[in-house]
Amino acid sequence: MKNDSIPLGFLIHAGVYLAVVGLCAALALSHDPPRHWFVWVAAGWGIGLGAHALAVRRCRARRPARS
Repeated sequence: MKNDSIPLGFLIHAGVYLAVVGLCAALALSHDPPRHWFVWVAAGWGIGLGAHALAVRRCRARRPARS
């Protein structure tokens, strides 16, 4: 049986990313005039999240198949 579930660590990382970027966006856009600094937060952290996703994918590719 092959386990294709997404690792819990990655799910937590993605959830925290969405929550923090969402809160930053709400805070930045609530000002008059709206500020768009949250894009830098999303981009910077997004690079880290993407690297995490690639590491998970690479680790899974190396794992030997189980019978």
